[in-house]
Amino acid sequence: MELNISLAEVDAAKNLLLKHHLLHAFGDDAAFFTANPPDVAVATLVETDVQRVHQLQGDIARRRGEMLALMPLYRELKVASSSSEHLEILEDGDMVTRYLSEASRDVSKEVLAVQPSPISTVERARLSAAKDIELLERGVQRKTLRRDRDRDHAPTVFLSQELAPYGAEHRTVATLPLRAMIFDRSAALISRPTFDCDFAAIVVHSPDMVASLAAVFDSVWDMATPMNGDSEPAHSVSKSGGLSAVQASILDGLAMGLTDEAIASRIGVSVRTCRRHIATIFEVLGADSRFQAGAIAVSRGLLRPALLK
Repeated sequence: MELNISLAEVDAAKNLLLKHHLLHAFGDDAAFFTANPPDVAVATLVETDVQRVHQLQGDIARRRGEMLALMPLYRELKVASSSSEHLEILEDGDMVTRYLSEASRDVSKEVLAVQPSPISTVERARLSAAKDIELLERGVQRKTLRRDRDRDHAPTVFLSQELAPYGAEHRTVATLPLRAMIFDRSAALISRPTFDCDFAAIVVHSPDMVASLAAVFDSVWDMATPMNGDSEPAHSVSKSGGLSAVQASILDGLAMGLTDEAIASRIGVSVRTCRRHIATIFEVLGADSRFQAGAIAVSRGLLRPALLK
């Protein structure tokens, strides 16, 4: 049969089929060839690669086993160093991130957090919520203190609402001086904002110092305003007579006789913003003076009489 194919083309096709193991010599005579099934051909082609993969997998498993075998010694030495060194300085953000990752993995009972800065976006709040939910589902209790001015901050509200069904608690106060986290009341991480963009932190291992920090947290927590739940005190948004949490804090300052500047510094807003809130408070209460605003607030149960001057 005429195929109109040159001998060179036949030879090239033969060599290509031999290269891919789709053709092999029949018996001892290299002049005769037979076809290989494609599945047999591919098995022959990748045999060397498969062996390399198995060897690499074995090497990975061995190295993983060697490194993980060091974990008990690492934990033992870490505990020993923690007990002998009361303070540890983490000089950059990467070290802080690694410490938080380890602390979150090892914590078993409770995390107390002081967060003076709001989370920047709802997307970041969603990622943070996913990490916190892992802790909460392990039975770890989570309490977070934030500022009153963040009660209307969308990402903060989102995070609080996402975590509330899992038992996390968020409360707010007028101002917070530092960022801190306390793990199982045995170690504390405190930010070191010595200058702008300073991401370093101090880890406190001293049992007495950590206990003192936890006691301060508990004291502030008892006076703070819950962001969720039915146990909110008089200054919550729902029970403050039409005032926001920030305005309720300003009202406290007015009742104590503080100046506009002192109140603004106390709650962390500008004097202009503070005065704008004061005007709103007067309008809501129907007051013409600070004293009248205080008297009306007391009559409505929004202030304790003892706060008035």
